[in-house]
Amino acid sequence: MNKDDSIFIFANAYAAKTAMYMLDYVLNINFTNILLLRENHSLVEFDYRTVKKHIVIYDNIDECLEKAKYVLVIKDNDIPNSSINKIINESIIKKKKYIVVDNPWEDIDLANKDLCVLCKNKFSEISISNVPNILLIGCGMASQLYCMEVLINNILTSEKLLFSQIFSDETQTFINYLSDYGINQAFISPTTISKDESIITVQSINIGDNLNSIKNYFEIINRIQPDFIILQVPAGLKDLDLIINFFKYGLLMPIDLIVKSHFVPYRNIKVLYRDANQNNVFKYYDDIRIKTILKQSIFSKMALPTGVQKY
Repeated sequence: MNKDDSIFIFANAYAAKTAMYMLDYVLNINFTNILLLRENHSLVEFDYRTVKKHIVIYDNIDECLEKAKYVLVIKDNDIPNSSINKIINESIIKKKKYIVVDNPWEDIDLANKDLCVLCKNKFSEISISNVPNILLIGCGMASQLYCMEVLINNILTSEKLLFSQIFSDETQTFINYLSDYGINQAFISPTTISKDESIITVQSINIGDNLNSIKNYFEIINRIQPDFIILQVPAGLKDLDLIINFFKYGLLMPIDLIVKSHFVPYRNIKVLYRDANQNNVFKYYDDIRIKTILKQSIFSKMALPTGVQKY
């Protein structure tokens, strides 16, 4: 393995698995290998048909640092400062390119945010009146809403469409961190495209673990009037009828697609979920077919300008 092609991600299991999704699309650096620690990961949790990068798992930090050219550290309260300082010092000594960011996906009380300030003001940044609109709804941090936001960005960019995207607060924070280091791609940046140029808008809302909090978003969702709605949920989530019926009967807006993450919230932590019957449930965000499903579903439903391909 060529160490010039490797990036070492040092983070808790959830943050690492979330951040590494389409990481080569998000970052403007070249790598083919992702290095992880065995204490947090196992090779059986990855599907090589969708990861597209070679995953290598090592027993300790020293091995990872020896093999890596790039190092991404995602800090949180449970990671000892001594470990972080060791990685930084070793990266400097060994002339590694390192990035240290705070974990934007630590559990916070999403349901009690000031909706008027954080949602209404944020969504007024771009015009939503005369262009097709995609709305992404996340159900708590375990839903991995970040992954769907990046995937939608990738789909619209690959189709060469001009669009404006307002990320969830957590995704925006992570992109801001990467932007501070100057390693994010221009098409997934903190700055949205000019509203006068956009032919599609994308907005994201994370309602938190309490599904009843969706009711607090009635006014803003009704104002957005989305043309396509994607619900991103934790694996194994029950009581989905509450949200489905809220959209169907309360807003008269059916949900177009429900996508699962690989985690479930459990006692304030996020636990990797094993689904014994994957073929008969909603698709995972990294299912090998999900990108095709999304493109066909979105572009066959939304009214796009003349000349834009429909599926």
